[in-house]
Parts: sequence; structure tokens; C-alpha cells
Amino acid sequence: MVIKKRDSRETEIKELTSLLSLPLPQDTRFLIERELRCIKSGDKGEQDSVVKVYDDKIEFFNPGGLPAGLTVEKLLKGNYISNARNKKVADAFKAVGLIEKYGSGIKRILREFRNYGLPDPEFREIGRGFMVTVFKKTGQVTEQVTTEVTTDVTGDVTEQVTEQVTEQVERVLSVLQGKTLSGSELMKQTGLAHRPTFLYRYIQPATQKGLIEMTIPDKPNSRLQKYRLTVKGKMILEKLKK
Repeated sequence: MVIKKRDSRETEIKELTSLLSLPLPQDTRFLIERELRCIKSGDKGEQDSVVKVYDDKIEFFNPGGLPAGLTVEKLLKGNYISNARNKKVADAFKAVGLIEKYGSGIKRILREFRNYGLPDPEFREIGRGFMVTVFKKTGQVTEQVTTEVTTDVTGDVTEQVTEQVTEQVERVLSVLQGKTLSGSELMKQTGLAHRPTFLYRYIQPATQKGLIEMTIPDKPNSRLQKYRLTVKGKMILEKLKK
């Protein structure tokens, strides 16, 4: 998946504001913060800011490189003066609360990653651009639990996961019982009309917990993509019904 650079139109600022107002997981907020920095710091040349999502990491590329005299070492130490290339976009984001203050983004990202137990992001210059790579937490709970469920599910694990299932995720599981549905079909049957809410409060947590899966996982954006319950999802749904 590649996210192209957004421009400074008011509608897109409102869209980002709406997205940040959702009760997203902290790690998702970090990614949005990094994407916002891509938008407001990008060079005004032809090349776009690009976000590439992999299974174990996400790469954020921003054209233009660091300002003259600024190094990665100074950036990480906070030993620099913020200088937004796209001043109007930066001012607009600050006005609507999408950024706290100029120059605070790097420290904020590092602080929150550490608080959340995630590895520090990697910052590096590449040619005439700048790349930030964020990594998935080593040995994530979802992977561990999925393995346990596939091989030998214990009562303790089932109880723990059941307690963590939100009302929204439970609704997704109920709708998918005995069915395989596309994203639009699933959204309609859960009674939702706002796609960002559907994705971040329903689909994302259900997928992260290994309760639902894509029918075409290697092509997440396929027009033929559908969702179905996993073995773990079926077990949790049965547990929730008792």
C-alpha cells in the first residue's frame, strides 16, 4: 500500500481532523503523526511523500532531505530550530490541532513509541530525501495467541481474549458468522456509514486480534477482497454467546 502526499485543501485537513478524533490505538496515532510531518515538511518538487506498509515495518519517505546544517544526530537530540518548508500547511495543521507546536514531532514520536514498548524508529537520509522506518513490536501478542489457538487453545487464553473484545468487534464477529462478506457488505450489515470509523473501530481491532482475516491477504486492495472469521474468531464468538 502506498499513500500519496496530500495537499493543503481544507477538505483534506478536515478529513485528517476527523480521523484523529477517533479512539485509535496509540501506534496508529504515531503513524498519523509521522504522515503529518511528511505533509508539512515535504519539498515542493514533483516527487511525493510516500508511505509503504510491510508485514514487519512501515517506511515513510519524504523528498527534499534535511535542511542545510541539520543532521540526524541533531534531529534526535532536539538540537535544531524547526523550519517548515510548507509554512501554510504547517500553520493550518497547528490551527486545527493536528500538531502541538513546531519542532515537537520527533521528540513526541520517540517518547510515545517508548511508552508503548515499541522499538525506536530509524531515521536516515537517502539521496535527496529522508526516510523514517517504524518496526513492529518483537513477538507481538497477536502472533503468540494465534499460534496457541491454532495448536492448543487453553481456557486461560480464551478467557483473556474474550475480555478484550469490544462491542464493535463482537458485532463484526456476529455479522460474519457463517458468512464471507466484502468490506462494503460488512459495513452495511453493521449499520455504519462512516468508513474511517468502520475501519479503525471494527475491522482493524478484529484483524489485529486474529479474529477475522482477508480472503486475499496478499492483495489487500483487491476489488474481490472479502472478510471471514478465523478459527480463533469462531471460538471467541461461541464463548461470547454463553
